[in-house]
Amino acid sequence: MGKVHLLSTTPHQVCLQIAEAIDGRPPEDNVDPWPEGNEYMPAGLATEIAQELIGRVDRFADLADHEVIVLYRNKSTWKQDGKTQVPTGLLQYFSAASFVIVINWHAWMAANPWQRVAEVYRRVRECEVQVTDSGLKTVKADPDAEVFFDELEVFGVDTFVAWRRLAQSAGRAEDVHVQYHLPLEEAATATE
Repeated sequence: MGKVHLLSTTPHQVCLQIAEAIDGRPPEDNVDPWPEGNEYMPAGLATEIAQELIGRVDRFADLADHEVIVLYRNKSTWKQDGKTQVPTGLLQYFSAASFVIVINWHAWMAANPWQRVAEVYRRVRECEVQVTDSGLKTVKADPDAEVFFDELEVFGVDTFVAWRRLAQSAGRAEDVHVQYHLPLEEAATATE
């Protein structure tokens, strides 16, 4: 991804441009072997994708002034594909982050670029800034019909079905199969 961006009219086009930009890049986030005793590691590429989405997709404009930290979680029994949290308590005290996104490392490494962008988009979509009487408040948005249909509009149903299969396979410590990948050419037409 670079400093010059084409003007895109839809979130789908922005996401497709990001997926094309990361396609074929070496996996600089490939922590192999994973350091013993660490369950979480910084997610460089996923953070870069999140920053691109926040900077380029209008619906994420409210997040521009908030820090979003993205981490990978390496736990073979973790069946979730990812989650978004608002730091509270001790974590909030020691962290400047408004949001922490955690992504399943095993599913991430098996996913293609389009699926990776889709997963980060889903997690960034869960970050919400609300205006209250006491000022701005960061919250984790509850999934609702609007979020669901937004994701379908941007990525199509096949992307999320494939990602869920990747996460479930990784959570069962199974070999992750290539048939779950959705080629970029297919992704470009998935919602047209």
